[in-house]
Amino acid sequence: MAANNLINLVTDVFNPDAVNALKDNLGIDIFSGEAPSLGDLTGSGWLFIAAVNSLVRTDLGFDAAKVKNTLKDILGSQDSGGEILKYQTNSKGDNLTTQAFVYARDNDIPADIVLSLLEYVFTSAELENQLKHVNSSGISAAMIIASSQKLTEEFYESGAFTTYYKTFLDISYDKTNKNLLPIGRLLVLNTISGVDAAKDAINAIIDSVVSGSPSSKWDFFNKIFFPFPDVVVSNESNSLVDFIYSVGADTVNNALSDVMQTIVTKTISSNENDGLNILVSSVATDNCVGIKYGETGFNLNTYKAQISDYEPLINFLYHVVKKLGNKAKIDSFYYNYLSPFLFPVPASGNIEGYTLLALMCETLEFNSSGVVDSNILEAVKSLLKKAANKVSTQTDKLKKFFLLNAYLGTPRDFSGGATMNLYSPINVLLNKINNIHKQWCTENNKSFDDYKTTFSNIIADLFGTSDVIDFDTAYKYWCNEYEKMF
Repeated sequence: MAANNLINLVTDVFNPDAVNALKDNLGIDIFSGEAPSLGDLTGSGWLFIAAVNSLVRTDLGFDAAKVKNTLKDILGSQDSGGEILKYQTNSKGDNLTTQAFVYARDNDIPADIVLSLLEYVFTSAELENQLKHVNSSGISAAMIIASSQKLTEEFYESGAFTTYYKTFLDISYDKTNKNLLPIGRLLVLNTISGVDAAKDAINAIIDSVVSGSPSSKWDFFNKIFFPFPDVVVSNESNSLVDFIYSVGADTVNNALSDVMQTIVTKTISSNENDGLNILVSSVATDNCVGIKYGETGFNLNTYKAQISDYEPLINFLYHVVKKLGNKAKIDSFYYNYLSPFLFPVPASGNIEGYTLLALMCETLEFNSSGVVDSNILEAVKSLLKKAANKVSTQTDKLKKFFLLNAYLGTPRDFSGGATMNLYSPINVLLNKINNIHKQWCTENNKSFDDYKTTFSNIIADLFGTSDVIDFDTAYKYWCNEYEKMF
């Protein structure tokens, strides 16, 4: 290719007079394409790096403005095939920007010099596209930056995480990308390597999105955690999910706690509705007469009206719980501000599923005397007690139970009449308790009612009071409903 002789002709520094002479005598094609001698660089990539070297090597005495102008002129030119040089990629699909930052990472070149030259060659919109463009392996320049301590620190100092924040958000990438995307790479860098600039970068990205006035704080909070675009439960390509599955429990817990606290603080005001309040306001008390579908008083349309862009979605906390089980440390404060969407099963047809709290309850272990302590238990208890407090003014014990069941979310009602699904927090917990209840009675030759005191203590431990699920009324009602009496 024409670019074969570039190393000898241009050398590793950019003399604008010499480069212009080459263009005038040999034509623009001398800088086009790629060649084995250039390694992973295109001709335009080599020319760009030579220009960077000339700007770094101030002792060479080249006029900086002339270097930049000459480079911009050549890279903005078309070769004989009609290709504009600055848009050419190498055989791996690396564009000019990716090539430049890989070189800066590996050769101790200041990122701000590379960035300023890129900003001179490309428009803002062009550079944004360059930063998030992925090669044949799904790697972008933004990912290279986010996985390098050196580049992350220098990129943050330059303010570029604020300027180009969109290129570091997963929502700017094709959902089929299977790589750990920029936000996830910054999390890894922050939590494993302890790079303060990585956390600063995440803060800068969050601040930039907030200042862009998203349609609602609620909407933004969900988007910053990249809920999946498709209604599926499989492990989709998602930077936070990949992060969760690639590191240990302590790292996940510490990293997400830190970042979620930052996001909640910056995006959610104290007077905004949380997930429980939205459920409560979607239930008509007078119409709450049972626990079957259609008896909970829940109005799906009322619920939908309070949720931006309503659609049953899976958020990343699903994968935290699936990965870590009862070792997950999910502060209930965070859950409060995650839309109480279903986790749909299956991906098509009638939607049925379960809520995040139900999944959290499923991780709990019980013995004959009660629930076994675990990392996740504190958050579960906090959420259950918050729901119990909402029904505290009710005096009728059965009505109190009906309301509690509705407020905690029953998937059949969420899904607008899909096939019956019992995976709600109440059903999960009572089924677990019923199993140990039955085992205890069998092992100790006791009758059903002999477990009443232990049952009441377990409910009081979980909900803060035993009144919300009374043994003789609510529990027996549930047992009769699901044929759990013995």
